[in-house]
Amino acid sequence: MSATTQFEAKVLARQNFCLESILNKFSLAVKTSFDFESIEDLKFIQIQSKGGTEIPYSGWSTGTKQVILTMTPLFKLNTDESIILVDEPERSLYPDIQTEIINDYKSAAPKAQFFFATHSPLIASAFEPWEIVELKFNEQGTVYQEKYYKGERHVDNYFIDPRYLRWDVILMRVFDLGIEGNEKFRNRALTKAARLETVLSKLRAENQMDTFEAQKMWADYLKLATKLAWRLDGYEED
Repeated sequence: MSATTQFEAKVLARQNFCLESILNKFSLAVKTSFDFESIEDLKFIQIQSKGGTEIPYSGWSTGTKQVILTMTPLFKLNTDESIILVDEPERSLYPDIQTEIINDYKSAAPKAQFFFATHSPLIASAFEPWEIVELKFNEQGTVYQEKYYKGERHVDNYFIDPRYLRWDVILMRVFDLGIEGNEKFRNRALTKAARLETVLSKLRAENQMDTFEAQKMWADYLKLATKLAWRLDGYEED
């Protein structure tokens, strides 16, 4: 290989090493066992399944393309003291990957200043409250910043910290999703489940769980618990 090709190969080797941990989240791996015949072979990273099957670029998922094609420049360019803008890093990514992707970007360019634009509560939860700038439109159509602190902008004056909130609470408090839609169905289910639990507790205390009515109530309670995604491991009817 020429000196230029050798240099590109070294850059690619470093890039592949850094991307390996990211691709593992997609159950993929960097393909490293191949020969470079020309500079054309270095234009795109090559990946394979964990079983060793090569996956051509046309077979990459949208999420895989998004991550690799935005990460690759961070390895090839000098990002020290750079400002890097990333729009919607959550695109086409599973929620569990969204919770980790911000750290991956920061690791790829540790001396750069990142700005992320997002609509994802999972991405928002990766930041401390003073790192978040939420922009909204007022009634006049002018953009303004929503403040999550009282008094001076100081670390002790913030009253919302996304890192401590559930995803649905972040959606409501930070992204202004109203308590509507499926919330009313959930509240109805919670109310019904609470009533059933009260009656079942009384029947259990009176040793009447063997009756037809009690068994039907128990079945209804389990059905509701399943819909509410409750975990009832080790919880028995008697």
